[in-house]
Amino acid sequence: MPRDLVDADDQRVPLAVLGDSDSHAFHDSIWFPPGSSERGGRHRSITFQWTEVLARLRDGEVNQGRWGVYGSHPRVARVASWVGLPLRAPRKQDYAFNFATSGATCEHLLAPRGQLAQLLRLLESAPSYWANGAVVIRIGINDIGTGPVLRDIAANGFRDSARARVAVCTSAIETAVRAIRLANATVRIVLVGIADNANWPPNFDDFRSAEAMRNLGLHHDAYDDVLRRLAREVRHTCFHDDRAWFRDRWGGRDPEGGPAYRAVEVGGLSVGMTQGDGLEHAILGDGHAGTVLNTLWARELVALLGSCAGLPLTPITTTEVDEFVRGLRPGAPKRG
Repeated sequence: MPRDLVDADDQRVPLAVLGDSDSHAFHDSIWFPPGSSERGGRHRSITFQWTEVLARLRDGEVNQGRWGVYGSHPRVARVASWVGLPLRAPRKQDYAFNFATSGATCEHLLAPRGQLAQLLRLLESAPSYWANGAVVIRIGINDIGTGPVLRDIAANGFRDSARARVAVCTSAIETAVRAIRLANATVRIVLVGIADNANWPPNFDDFRSAEAMRNLGLHHDAYDDVLRRLAREVRHTCFHDDRAWFRDRWGGRDPEGGPAYRAVEVGGLSVGMTQGDGLEHAILGDGHAGTVLNTLWARELVALLGSCAGLPLTPITTTEVDEFVRGLRPGAPKRG
C-alpha cells in the first residue's frame, strides 16, 4: 500500500469502506463508462453514491482519500503476489480509502488479496493517523438479499440452509472486525445492518402474506443480531440498523406484505419509493439507491460517527440536504 495515500498532517477524520455496490462510487468511469445506462444513465452527472455525497458535504472534515484510479487487474495482482508484491485489485476509479466493489460478497472480505487485506495494509501504513479514523463495513446483500434467496425463505421458512448462508457471511464480518481491532486499537468500526430487499421496487409483487413477512424478518434478524453482538463486544464498534432507518423514512410493507410506502420531501421534491433515474425516485433504474436516499444515508452516517463513535464531525442539517438536492434539479444555478 503506497504510503503517499496518507498525509499524516491532514487533520480530517479518515474514513475507509469495505463493501459492495452500495458503497462503490457511481462516477467510476472504468466500471461505468460514459454513456452507460447504469448509475443514473443520462442523469449520471447529478447521481451520487453516499460516499460521493459525503465528499461534497463534509470534505472539510472527512478524508476518504484522493479521488483517482487505483488497483490492477486481478490476474496481475495474483502474479505480483507470487514475488511478494501486494498489489491492490481490482482496478477502479474511486476514493483511495474505498475498497468496496460492485458485486462483492462476504467472501471478498477475506480472500488473500481481498478487501480486508488491502485495508489492513492501509491501517498499518499510518497507525497513528487511523487511530481516530473509521471503517464502514456494509456488505451481505449479494449473499443473503438476492431475489431467489428471499423468495425461498418467504415460501419455505428460515431453514438450516438459510441459517448456514447467514452464518458464513457474518463469520467473515466477525473475522474482519477482530482483525481490524488487532491492527488498530481505536479506529472506529461501523457495522451496517442488512437492507430488506422486500422494499426493492422490482420485488413489490412478491412476499404478499404475513407468513412471508415473518420468515423474512427471522432471516434478516439473524444477520443483524450477530452485528449487534459484535458492536457490544468489540470496543469502538457501532451498529447501524438499516432496516429501521429505512422504515422511519419511507415506511414499508403492511402486516400482510402489501406495499405501504410514503414519499419523502427533500429539496422541494417529493421522492417516492419508485424506480427511475430522476431525482424524484428513491431507486435508480439499475436498482441501486438514488441520490436522495444516499444523501439521507450519508447524513445518518455522520450523525452515528458523532454520537456512537465520538468523532468530531458536524451533523449534516436538513437545510444542507435540501440545498444540496435543490442545487441538482434542472435549471438550478451552477455552484462556483
